[in-house]
Amino acid sequence: LGSLEQIGSSPRFEAFTAFGATPSMLAALLGGDGLPPRLRAVMFGGEACPPALVDRIAAEREPGGEGVAW
Repeated sequence: LGSLEQIGSSPRFEAFTAFGATPSMLAALLGGDGLPPRLRAVMFGGEACPPALVDRIAAEREPGGEGVAW
């Protein structure tokens, strides 16, 4: 991948089961195509994580019946 901004559009991203980034990067990914369906672990770091972002990620994972480990 050329940059982190390109990660959400990469075919490889769909295979991710774990992902770590700053909360702002995760928010940007949610603004695009969302998180990969196979994703099971999300790791935040580097800056404060707004509670609304945690709620958005949890809501995105719930329809499939499987949660995400924090």
